Amino acid sequence: MFKKLSVAFTAVAAVFSVSSAHAYDFTQADELFSQREGNLAKIAEARAGYVAALGQTSGVEKVYAVDQIVRLDYYEIQISEQKQRQMELADSCRKTLKDQISPAQVGETPNFYYWNAVCLASWAKANGPLQSLIHVNELLKYIDDGAKIDPTFEGGGFARVGSVVWSRLPNFPTPFSPKRDFDKALSLVTVALDSPAYSGELDAATATGKFFYTAYEYKAEILENRGDREGAIATLREALAKIDQGQVSMGREPETKQQAVVLRQMLARLGG
Repeated sequence: MFKKLSVAFTAVAAVFSVSSAHAYDFTQADELFSQREGNLAKIAEARAGYVAALGQTSGVEKVYAVDQIVRLDYYEIQISEQKQRQMELADSCRKTLKDQISPAQVGETPNFYYWNAVCLASWAKANGPLQSLIHVNELLKYIDDGAKIDPTFEGGGFARVGSVVWSRLPNFPTPFSPKRDFDKALSLVTVALDSPAYSGELDAATATGKFFYTAYEYKAEILENRGDREGAIATLREALAKIDQGQVSMGREPETKQQAVVLRQMLARLGG
């Protein structure tokens, strides 16, 4: 048994309605995962530990191992400055999901749809929006299908990802995608920010939508594009004030620190 349940395992266990007690010992991988902040060596070691578990686990344990692998992939995408590496990680993320926890293999889980959406969106951002239009409908389907299972996953994650997709589409319909819709994007990010915590979170009080700070980035971007510069600045200041006050989601501290860097860069660019 590992000594301390992680945020991710507790949330994954809720999907399967099982006890948090389990047979596979994730202690070493979880310890390495906890040291991931800005450390590519620890990220690689932790990833290898979870990969090693895939052939020895099933059900909730396998979903947990995959969830941790793709969390590491996404975090490395966020800290990497190399677009080719970002695309490789996004591809690896999606392959792991497909090979290990597809609905046919483990049943319907929000994890499968959410991380597919996040990793595909990350791939598209690195690849370039116009070159990635062919994947828009696939991305929107992941979001819609996952939200039907549980819209609160990752603090309103499906609405949050949906908001940035709708705000970054071209301002005209294409054979591959609908046109940009800032009103829909703003509505979705508002839903995300107002989301309650996902069932089974280790600390529900810090897992509501307001603790996922990418939502503030997306909201500020949407407001700026709608011509509301002051609203965008206020949104960024609100988020950074909360982070500075220590309002951080338990278990997501490295991701929040990285997001704070992005928010400060946006605020500086807007002259706030």
